[in-house]
Amino acid sequence: MRIGWPALYSVTMNAMTTQLEALEAELDEATARAHRLVESLGADGWTRRPAPERWSAGEQIVHLNLASQAYLPLLRDAVARGREQGLVGEGPYRRDFLGWLLGRMTEPPVRLRVKTTAQFIPQAALAPPEEVMRDFDALQGEVKAVLREARGLALDRIKVHSPFDPRLRYNVYSALRLIPAHQRHHLWLAERGLLS
Repeated sequence: MRIGWPALYSVTMNAMTTQLEALEAELDEATARAHRLVESLGADGWTRRPAPERWSAGEQIVHLNLASQAYLPLLRDAVARGREQGLVGEGPYRRDFLGWLLGRMTEPPVRLRVKTTAQFIPQAALAPPEEVMRDFDALQGEVKAVLREARGLALDRIKVHSPFDPRLRYNVYSALRLIPAHQRHHLWLAERGLLS
């Protein structure tokens, strides 16, 4: 039995939409989880480090904000390039090998600790939780806006440089999958730090 063009197009668009909707749901879950974490903190929980070399819950969330701020211009540029080049999506999307590998390394439980570059280390005194969380929410909204802008593009055919190491390149779909995985990673570390 052959599937006609309208039905095939509908199935393809549903696959793409489902993948992007799943990413949006992951971002929403990370946002809810971050808010639950902050609400559970005691008076000193925002700044208390579980060990001198480990970040506090507040520093973990500031780090996530720094990562989103670095990813957003790269993703917006990649989406614009995809539109200019007419790279229409045919879904379902697939991560490339590097994106898959980084995703495996990033997802909790954390098996391998990797030092981050200086630009992603929270440097200044921590702002109050409500200010950091306001930024976190706004950045999550901006990432979700990029997801909406990216609909209909071949996200696995457009490359982007890693904001953590410009020598690394992976496809946009991999990058979009890495953002919520990275958030789960650091929220998991923050939650475990509160138990220490």
